[in-house]
Amino acid sequence: MEGWKVPVMTPQEIAGLRESANEYWWLPGRQARQDDIREKLIILVEGQADGKGCRVRDAAGKEYLEFTASDWTASTGYGREEVAKVAYEQMMRIPHVDPFGNQKLAVSTIKFAEKLAQIAPGTLKKVFTISGGSEANEAAMKLTKQYQQKVGFPRRFKFISRRYNYHGATHGTLGLDGTPAGANRPYLMEPLAPGFLHVVHPYCYRCDFGLEYPSCDLLCAKQIEQTIQYEHPSTVAAVVMDTICPFARMAVPPPEYLPMVREICDRYGILWILDEVATGFGRTGKWFACEHWNVVPDIMTMDKQISGGWLPLSGVVVKEEIANKFIGTPEDALANGHTWWGHAVCLAVALRNIEIIEREHLVEHCAEMGTYFMNGLHAALDSSPIVGRIDGLGLMIGIEFVKDKKTREPVMGPPEAAVKFADRLVERGLLVHGSLLSSLILWPPMIVSKAEIDEALGILEKTVREAEKDIL
Repeated sequence: MEGWKVPVMTPQEIAGLRESANEYWWLPGRQARQDDIREKLIILVEGQADGKGCRVRDAAGKEYLEFTASDWTASTGYGREEVAKVAYEQMMRIPHVDPFGNQKLAVSTIKFAEKLAQIAPGTLKKVFTISGGSEANEAAMKLTKQYQQKVGFPRRFKFISRRYNYHGATHGTLGLDGTPAGANRPYLMEPLAPGFLHVVHPYCYRCDFGLEYPSCDLLCAKQIEQTIQYEHPSTVAAVVMDTICPFARMAVPPPEYLPMVREICDRYGILWILDEVATGFGRTGKWFACEHWNVVPDIMTMDKQISGGWLPLSGVVVKEEIANKFIGTPEDALANGHTWWGHAVCLAVALRNIEIIEREHLVEHCAEMGTYFMNGLHAALDSSPIVGRIDGLGLMIGIEFVKDKKTREPVMGPPEAAVKFADRLVERGLLVHGSLLSSLILWPPMIVSKAEIDEALGILEKTVREAEKDIL
């Protein structure tokens, strides 16, 4: 593709950067030094300009379809000059305002909060922002404990979350996590903070109870109520969950599940925290995924696409009736705060990112392209003996691989087959996310076109068919 601006580097320059990365940069979930970095590290230097496509280019000049959206952040694509100008202009005025005290705010902070309150569902209205999803979930837990004390339940300190869910890498959010494998392994950090309980995920393909929907009577939801009763409602502060969980291979919950959770929390006066870090801001074909089920949480956390990946940013939005409990005397103030609370530049950029999503109708585009992509995947891969399940919503899609479709035995090896699979995708110019030959997560930028989806489908089909020969 023409129009790339960054010069191609020499093999010697690239080798030097790879060696430097191996020597000094610690990749998440990796060993402190790993020599394969010398050969396989992809050094990306630019993305397709003006949000016109999903391609990125590496230092050697090779182009890729970036179907991870830069770790699920690049909602509106790459290289938008208008976003860079907004950031520059805010930096030249004032980059950050001291968040402590109640007499100083930036204009962008106020305008962003107003906009987020307008697009958030229900009475979710009171907003604050920080710099990462882990911090957002940590802040939501701190807020919840204070709220429960204010309404007369000082012993409510327990949080119920689910297996497979991921909510952060801070020490506090590790207790929420239900991901024993991968980069964040909570068991390595034990003992964790007390008060975290885990229930099963509505992962129907691999039901923990061995049941089938709908005859299961949604036991996965009922287990939440059983856990509340067993622990005693006076000790449980909140239920925390993803709306759709990427780490459960993008399993979409049954239609009754989220409304049932809402009813259970209401019945016991327990707050419901929905983690929309991955699913928010149009990715699923709605502004927020919970809108597909017509439910509204008490607290919603967000990150990833909130700023389009242009700058680090996360947010928390709280129901007005919850926030009103923090009004009265100085003792009623929220006991929480961070240096980067409401960063003026980040919020100016996020506000422009939301304007782009609205102007280019990207929420509706995600719904349309998600259906197109899903239909294409089913047509191309349903007949494969190693594709067990394709699931998702909008432009967040998961493919789960199996060794046997009838028994649903997962693909466990051989390891060299997984390496080949990953290498072939990269060689053919497709970047994806996931534990290859266990599952793939397909997450293109929201601007993706039918032509780009068709190209990715061709690469995926060819690579999966080759993998069949390697593992069967």
